[in-house]
Amino acid sequence: MTSKINIPVWAWLVLPVIVGILAGCEINDDDDSSSNGLVIVPVSVSFNASSPTNILFTASGGVPPYKWYVADNSLGSIVSSGTTAIYTSSTNAGRNFVTVMDAESNTVSATVNQL
Repeated sequence: MTSKINIPVWAWLVLPVIVGILAGCEINDDDDSSSNGLVIVPVSVSFNASSPTNILFTASGGVPPYKWYVADNSLGSIVSSGTTAIYTSSTNAGRNFVTVMDAESNTVSATVNQL
């Protein structure tokens, strides 16, 4: 016999907000797309730089394969695999940019605010 757990609809709507608050991280998931359809998500993220933080970025559209870059290595580094990249912050405060480039050299960037 299997049991079914009934989770109210409101819980699914509130859960992402709670997770964001607990993580101390603010994410803007509106995509930033270039005219050729290359998209990076999230477009911006802000967090407290008191401890290293990992942020997952995804790319879509454009022409794969994708290459990932970070503007300021003193603020963070990036490890990528195809359509995804993980940004790992340092504990330095500042503004950084994560950029993805497609096979046709089209680029789109996301802003990382380390407060």
